[in-house]
Amino acid sequence: MVITNDNEKLIKRFDNLPYKNKVCFHPRPLKHKSIAFIPRYIWQCTNNPKEYSNCDLNGYVRWIDEFLKSCNLLKMLCGEDDFICEK
Repeated sequence: MVITNDNEKLIKRFDNLPYKNKVCFHPRPLKHKSIAFIPRYIWQCTNNPKEYSNCDLNGYVRWIDEFLKSCNLLKMLCGEDDFICEK
């Protein structure tokens, strides 16, 4: 899931869903257990503005080549905490 705003109520609702392994990508680091921040996304928006003209986090997460540079998909699906490759 992707949440692009700071709606605390929505983030808490997602965090409290009764699923063990869940991940929500957010454009900024937040202190919630299931929220994941991808530093490469911000770097790409800043350094490649032509390629990432709208800096859409939803589009970034769907762009599998970049996403796999940012995350270890197997670790994410297995619920391991260290699935983000770049901190």
